[in-house]
Parts: sequence; structure tokens; C-alpha cells
Amino acid sequence: MARLTDSDDVRNELELIRRLLGAIDQAVNRLEQQLIRSEQAPTPESPPVVSPSPSIPPSPAVPPSPTVPPPTAPAPEAPPVTSAQPSSAAAAPTIRPPTPPASSVKPFAFEEEPAARQLEQALGGQIALWVGIVLLFLASVFFLSWAWTKLGPWARLMIGYVGSLALIELGWLSRRRSAGWFVDGVIATGLAILYLTTWAGLQRYSVMRFELAFALMVATTALGMGLAVGRNSQLLATLAVAGGFLTPVVLQSEGGAGKPLGFFAYLAVLNAGLLAVAARNGWEFQRWLCLIATWILLMGWAMQHFNDSLRGMVFGFITLYYALFLLSVLGEVFTRRVPTADSDIAFLAVATLLYVPAGQGVVAPLLGSYPAAFLAGLGAMYLLLAWLGYRVVPEDTILSGGFATLGIVLLTIAIPVQFKAPVVAPLWNLEAMLLVALGIWYSSRLLYGLGLGLWALASLRTLVALSEEPSLKVVVFNERGIALLSWTLGLMVDALVARAHALRESQSELDRLMPRVATAILAGLGALAGAVWLVTMETYYYFETIGQPDSPLAHMLVSLEWTLLGVLLLIGGVLNHSRGLRLLGLATLTVTAFKLFLFDLGFLEMPYRTFTFAGLGITLLIVSWLYSRYGVEPAERQA
Repeated sequence: MARLTDSDDVRNELELIRRLLGAIDQAVNRLEQQLIRSEQAPTPESPPVVSPSPSIPPSPAVPPSPTVPPPTAPAPEAPPVTSAQPSSAAAAPTIRPPTPPASSVKPFAFEEEPAARQLEQALGGQIALWVGIVLLFLASVFFLSWAWTKLGPWARLMIGYVGSLALIELGWLSRRRSAGWFVDGVIATGLAILYLTTWAGLQRYSVMRFELAFALMVATTALGMGLAVGRNSQLLATLAVAGGFLTPVVLQSEGGAGKPLGFFAYLAVLNAGLLAVAARNGWEFQRWLCLIATWILLMGWAMQHFNDSLRGMVFGFITLYYALFLLSVLGEVFTRRVPTADSDIAFLAVATLLYVPAGQGVVAPLLGSYPAAFLAGLGAMYLLLAWLGYRVVPEDTILSGGFATLGIVLLTIAIPVQFKAPVVAPLWNLEAMLLVALGIWYSSRLLYGLGLGLWALASLRTLVALSEEPSLKVVVFNERGIALLSWTLGLMVDALVARAHALRESQSELDRLMPRVATAILAGLGALAGAVWLVTMETYYYFETIGQPDSPLAHMLVSLEWTLLGVLLLIGGVLNHSRGLRLLGLATLTVTAFKLFLFDLGFLEMPYRTFTFAGLGITLLIVSWLYSRYGVEPAERQA
């Protein structure tokens, strides 16, 4: 019996050890699976739910030895339980998959969207503020209307002034504890009520003199601009600018009825102050507002009160306003030497387009015999500003180029304004020649392009001059001859300059606009055509003036002149080592020979026919002998 008891104890101990080993094996498996999942998952996941480890049963109590029964046949012993086949009591618990996290979608999640927050901020903040401002302003209007029957005029005005100043003080005191839009809105409301109260004191209640109301309006504008600078608020600055320019309108001053000096002086002082503040703080919109408001007021005044006796004063003040607009841009450029922005160039362009026609229209009757003096002087000033801009800020090519363009355009316009039609074509030809030559020589695409454009305009004007009958009975130095002569000489100069520059510099930025070689060729051909046309036209014109338009001598002289022109081209080509000029000379002589056979042979009589044919024949023989004697110039010496 003692042996049986010991066997049961050993079996129980083995069973207990087996269960412990199974529990340890399960824990190791779970740890391995967790490590594998943590390495594979990119983001941390919730740990899997693990079944609780099986509890280890306590050792069974050994019962007391009972009374020994009679011996019986021993029961067959159960097969031992191995670790490969554990009993159901020691079976490993099932590892459940990790529970998926609960959905993160909250009800009414749209309330957390940025758009919803922005909408709430706009409705409860800015919109509520501006609606409140409008209502408060209307309440002031209604109150002033109602107070007309209840209070005296000064009491009504005092309420308006006290309320507006209280709003301004409230906004200023809350600037550190409230949002900027709220502070600006409250202060703007106070300024608007100040303007309204002053207007009511003059126009509605008629208890203020114009001088007092005007001074209060000016003080309100100054206060608004000061608050705008202190707050760095463009809203307050815009309100102050609008109030300043509306002052002469809402007060309806009598300046336009015969005393405009105060009106113009007020605009000058107002623009000076506002433009200085706008330039210092970099407020572009306010500067544009000053420009537009100034010209609207001037146009409104001119339509009602302008007369010839005021031309001098009006011209002086609009010139002063334009100078203030220029200084608002150029002062920053020339003092700090910073390039201009695109908005500055646009501002200057618009101001110039407004000023030039207005200034010319106002001052032209005062200039007498020099109606283009204003345009010419302004063009010269622009050229000076272009030179100063190039010296002070050389990298700002837009500024210097813009002023140079304005100067050249105004000088070009001044020519037909000042001079009669016959003089316009020669002056334009001369100007175009200078622009192209200077543009090529100094590699300036601006001057080069302007010169080419002016050449097209001058060519059209020259054709118009050629179609008109000259009034001067002088050969060459008549209206038609001078126009064609200037056109021919100008093209010849530009052709030579373009050729020399192309030989000196094979590559240039100018070629992107128009190749210099093409310019030289086209200008040279044009000059040759102009020279042929000039000598032919003026020769026939001479015989018309002496009453012999059909004289055979005219045809002979034309042929001899063409021959001489071809010889001059040959000589020029030799001296300049230019095969192009020599080819033009040979082409001219060839055309002259065809003229002799096809035209002169039927018109010329003896002895003119002999002289013409002999002259051209001798010239061609001399040319042929020179080529046979000296040959063609080597290629290395050619252009």
C-alpha cells in the first residue's frame, strides 16, 4: 500500500511539472508572435488579447491509509500522458487574433473641419463687426435726424463728436487684447461718424462756418492717417485718403466758383502728405487711390469752372501733382538705390499718360509760336531721368529704358506739332538714323528697336512727301528733295555703322532683334535706291522748272549720273575693302547699260546719244582693265 501511495505522488508531481512546461511554452510562443507583428506593422497596434495562463493546481492531499481491503486484481494502468499528447486539462489555450480598434469617426465630425471653423470665425467675427458698424452708423444718422426736433444743433453735434471719439478711444485701448480687424473696425466707425458729424454741422444744421468745418475735416483726415501709421493699417489709411479727397466734394466749397486757388492748394498739400506716408509704409493701393482721386476731382472741376484765364494756374498745379507722383517713386529709387518694382513702373506709366495730354491741351495756347515746347522739354527731362537712373541704379534697366522711351517718343511727337509737314520727314529720318546708329554702337536693344520702328514711320512720311508737289522751285533743296536726301543719307550711315559693328563683334544681343548683317544689307540697298531715285527725280524736275520737260538732255544726264554713281560705289568698295559695295557699283553700271539700250536709244538724238554711250563705254573699259590688272581682292581682306 505504501508503494502505491508513493507511485501516485510521483505521478502527480510529474503531471504538475508537465503543466508548468506547457504554460511556459505558450508564453514563449506569444512573445515570439508579438515580436513578429511589431516588426511587420509600420505603426504600433493594440496588443492582442491573451488568454490567462492556466492556474497550477495545488498538490493533491494524501488521504490517510484506509483499512486494507481484501486483495483484488489490479486494474490496468492508464497509458502515460506525453508532452506530444497532453491531456484535455493541460491543453494549450487558443490565441485569439487582435481585436480591431474601434472606429475613430465621431458623430458631427464636420464641426471640427477647418472650413467650419473659418466660417464660424467669419460670421461671428468680421461679418458681425461690419454689420454692427453699418447699423451703428445708420443709428447715428437716424439719431441726428431725430435730434433735429428734440435737441439744439450744438447738442446734437456734441453727441456725435463724443460718441465718435469714444469709439476711437475704445478701439485704441483694446488694440492689445483684441484681434486687429476688430480694433480697425471700431476706429474706422469712429472716424466715419466724425466725418458725418462735421458734414451735418455745415450742410444740414448750418451752424458751422465753412472754414471751421474744413479745418475739422482736415483734422479728421490727419487723425485717421496718424492712427493708420500707428496701427500699420491699410484700412484706416484708405478711409483717411477717401475722407481727405471727399472733403471738398461733401462740403461743396465755393473754390470752383471763382476761387480755385484754395482748392488746388488743398489737393497739393493733401497729395504731398498722403503720398509721403504711403511711400514710407509701402502702401501701393493708397498711392493709386491718390492718383485716381486727384484726376477725377480735376476733371470734375474742369467741366464746370475751367476758362482761359486759369490756364497758367491749372498747368502749374497739375505739373506739381505729377511731380509729387514721380517723387513718390523716384525718391525711394534715388535715395536708397533700389530697383523699381513692376507696380512702380505701371504707376509712372499711368500718371504720365494722364499728365501729358492734359498738360499739352492746357498749355499749348499759351506757347504761341512754339506749341511743342512743352513736349520737347518734357522729353528732354525724361532723357535726363533715364541718364540719372542709369548712373544711380545701373541694374534697373526697366526704369532707365522706360524714361528713355518716353523721352524719344515725346521728342518724336513734338516734331510734327512744332514744324510744318515738309520738315517732319527729314527730322524723323535724322532721328531714326541717330537711334539706330547709337543703338548699334553701344549695343542697346532699346535704342536699336526704337530706331528701327521710327525708320518705318519715317519711310511712310517720306513717301507721303514724295507724292506731293514741291512749292520751292529749287533743285534738291525743295520739300521733296530734302525728304528723299535725308532718307538716303540716313540709311547709308546706318548701313556703314552696322557693317563696322558686325566686323568688330561677330556676336551681339542686337541680332536677336534684327541681325546687323541684314540691317546693313537692307539699309545699303535702300540707300542705293534712294540715291538713284533722287538724281533721276531732281534732274527731270530741273528741266520742268525751265520749261523743257521732254528735253533729250535730261535723259542723257540721268544715264551719266547713274554711271557716276556706280563708279563711286566701286571706289568706295575698294577703299573699304567691301565686296558688297563693289557688287552694288557693278550692278548700277549694268542697269545703266540696260537703260541705254532699252530706253535712251529711242529718245536720245545726236550728239546726246554719242556722249551717253561713249561715257558709259569708257567707264566700263576702265573698270574691266582694273580688274584684269589687279584681279579680285583676296578673300582674307574682305569683310
